Amino acid sequence: MKLSLLKDKSKCGPRIRLGLVHLSAGAIVALAGLFLTSLSLPLYAQVSIDHLTLKSKTRVGRSDYRYEFSVFVKNEAERVEDVQINVTSNNPNSRIQFTQASIDQIAENTLLELTQPFVLIQNRRARFNEQDLNWVVEYQQAGNAISADFSRNAAYHTGEYKNYFVERGLATQEQVSEKINATYQQLFELVPDQPTPEPDNGERIYQASFAQSTDNWQWYADNGTEVSAALSQEEGALIITPTWQSGNDALAVLSSPFTPIDATQGVDVEYTMAAQQAYADDGAMAVQLFIQDSSGGIGFFAYRTLTQAASSTIQIKGVGPNANFGYLSDGFDFSQINSIGFQFLANGKGADIGGNITVSEVSVYQPVNDSGGDNTPSFLDSFDNGIAQWSAGANNGSAIEPALTVGSVVDGDGQGNNVLSISPNWLSGSDAFTVKYQQFNAVDITQGRDISVDIKLPTRYVADGNMAVQLVLEDANYQPAFLGYSQVDGFEGDTFASFTFSNVGAATEFGYISDNFDFSQLRGIGVQFVANGKMPTVTGDIQIDNVVISGAASNGGEAEEGPELSDSTVLYGVGDDMAFIKAIDSNDIRSEGMSYGMMISVMMDDQATFDKLWRFTKAKMQNKSGNSKDFFAWRLSANAPYNAIDTNPAPDGEEYFAMALFLANNRWGSTEGIFDYQQEANDILHDMIFTKSDNSSTRLMMHPVYQQVEFVTTTNVESFSDPSYHLPAFYEMWALWADENNDYWHETAEISRQYLSKAAHPQTGLFSDYASHEGLPQPTSFNPDSHKSAYDSFRVMGNMAMDYHWVSQSPQLKGLVEQQVSFFENEIAQYGDFIAVYEVDGTREPNIDYRSHGRTAMNAVGATISDNPFSTEMLNYLWQQDAPTGMYRYYDGLLHMFGLLHASGEFKIYKPNENE
Repeated sequence: MKLSLLKDKSKCGPRIRLGLVHLSAGAIVALAGLFLTSLSLPLYAQVSIDHLTLKSKTRVGRSDYRYEFSVFVKNEAERVEDVQINVTSNNPNSRIQFTQASIDQIAENTLLELTQPFVLIQNRRARFNEQDLNWVVEYQQAGNAISADFSRNAAYHTGEYKNYFVERGLATQEQVSEKINATYQQLFELVPDQPTPEPDNGERIYQASFAQSTDNWQWYADNGTEVSAALSQEEGALIITPTWQSGNDALAVLSSPFTPIDATQGVDVEYTMAAQQAYADDGAMAVQLFIQDSSGGIGFFAYRTLTQAASSTIQIKGVGPNANFGYLSDGFDFSQINSIGFQFLANGKGADIGGNITVSEVSVYQPVNDSGGDNTPSFLDSFDNGIAQWSAGANNGSAIEPALTVGSVVDGDGQGNNVLSISPNWLSGSDAFTVKYQQFNAVDITQGRDISVDIKLPTRYVADGNMAVQLVLEDANYQPAFLGYSQVDGFEGDTFASFTFSNVGAATEFGYISDNFDFSQLRGIGVQFVANGKMPTVTGDIQIDNVVISGAASNGGEAEEGPELSDSTVLYGVGDDMAFIKAIDSNDIRSEGMSYGMMISVMMDDQATFDKLWRFTKAKMQNKSGNSKDFFAWRLSANAPYNAIDTNPAPDGEEYFAMALFLANNRWGSTEGIFDYQQEANDILHDMIFTKSDNSSTRLMMHPVYQQVEFVTTTNVESFSDPSYHLPAFYEMWALWADENNDYWHETAEISRQYLSKAAHPQTGLFSDYASHEGLPQPTSFNPDSHKSAYDSFRVMGNMAMDYHWVSQSPQLKGLVEQQVSFFENEIAQYGDFIAVYEVDGTREPNIDYRSHGRTAMNAVGATISDNPFSTEMLNYLWQQDAPTGMYRYYDGLLHMFGLLHASGEFKIYKPNENE
């Protein structure tokens, strides 16, 4: 017997094929001896040939008999439909006269006779062998047998969706329809695409475009190594093809001397570079720029590791006497810069890892003089209030334990001034440590901010010359970025020197930056000190003062962000055929919001908006390469060209994309390409179960053991889940409509229901934002609210109610909702209101004095399945709530819209073929 799933998009479930079902009477018998008797057949799966009854036997010709049988088919499981039956024979002495039999449906636990007889012509001397006949039965599980597990009272079967605002006496149907339409028009009023002003980079005073040839560029092996290279030109780019010899190789590629440039006031350097994927996958190799003056002096700067293969344009602002150089020759003449180049450092990379490096343009600009802007610091610490927020930690596996104390220096005016004093206990020449301030109020440096730190080094460090320092930045998720790696031999000993960086932001050339770095949420700053071969005997205290992040970017040619064009919508156009949902408070685009927007537009029967959102998602958000290929980057810049801020996917976005696409197919039908909604949805589901990177940087989105959705797929964050990502109602629809893995999704739905029962607090019913796979609150280093009932967990109430209405009528989920309804009833009674953030045991978060539109909306959806009289008041809170405007209208607004759709009965299942 052979069982396989056959894809059939016109049906609601998988097509089942039963192959090689052998006719058997238990022993070999002669057909000549069969007369008006029955053959019993073994049962296979759900539908089988139960038995044959011989109706007649007649002589045909000189040597054959014609046997006519009635065929009885048995179904011992749920109702099936579109049953197709065929039979073949392996006996060359037999001929079968039987065309394919078709049955529209067979009810559960039914035995029926085919209207079409089975006729066999066989030589009268031949013996019948049970192995000769092969029956093939194909059928479709009706409504899919999976749906038989759904509650008969659920909307999937009844097609009924109640308007709870009307049922509870809070509004009329007309009022509800008017409110929903007005809210949708407010939140989804399309802001037309606005032309992006071209940035004014200033006067270009040098350019190498490689359009004609590469004759004015040369290579040489650096640092005594034996690397070699070939330089060629292709499509206006310089192609560098190294022949690596060892992990210590250093390759320099530089221009021929050009007319000297005066950089005494600072110049901006910009270049565009790409490297083959092998370099990025290895992650060791680095590149830095260097300049030469007319006397042969040299300066190295803008060190970075090549961790991304894709072409990127890098800008280095303010290259001049006040810039930070990794190395700078004594007496370097910034008024006579006449050559520029790149140094590629193997950094331990194996010689077998190679490929082309492409440089398509190198430009030097005299920057625009811009003295405008608010220079009030976004962050300033002069240590006048102590050092409580500062900490020191060893890096790179070293065991050093620096001590931090408050020091004091006397200013030029004779006044005392506090400083941060660092006393390292150096242990080896490989020591490294970082001193940093963490978790200050977030600063958005996307468009660039000036950053400076005053550092005083003992003369003995400077005289030794080995030690290096670099700036360290951290975002809200503790992801690091390193900038300005410099050896200290250029410092002046026992004197404060300002370590200054201009326009640090998304366009900055970092020595290293995490793939996930969030420029809109800078929350940590510090300095890393690297022994770099310095002997432990070279010691002394280091002092830091005046750590400053400027209040605004100094423009420097960046296009200014225009004024917010609306205070109410979240929908912004791109050209005539694309649009995105904008997270206003963080000025970015998230897969969460894009998928929510698509889901809402399906429910509002707005295919034009749906297609604009989906076209943008496919064009801008879907990864075409890299470790998250085919998944959707969870976060993009909201400014053209909408580059990815973080290419990793967010599983809830993938889930809502898939569900919205299935519903779009069912409501409107699919066409071709990216608008084959059903195929696109199936592709997403396949990737969720089976796809991860070839290396160890990502994990499967669906945990292979727990069968639960992960919080993230990147392996630099441990494996855990998010209760609000568990969507059993969606999983059940996928079990019915997906091309594959139908039983998997059906099982996953029940696993998620059980998980939610484990993850809820036993007294309050509250859920944490993140939870372990066992359901325990999950603390994290990057989200201080992760173990609390906060913004993610709002959604769990709505998800449980959706599953209850659509599918399960689960008493367990209803019980969890009732716990929360009782909890919030007590909150109102005791405090007069509920708030946005709690510990899961119900302890109120200090300094939180607002509900959040989002919690109010999701509480109302949960209230639709509650018998507690207070649930009507929870619904009324949503009914009385206006759609949010202003800074926080994105997340709160989308959940508000979801709440109205669910509570009014307008968040519906659209089944396949309902568009026909």
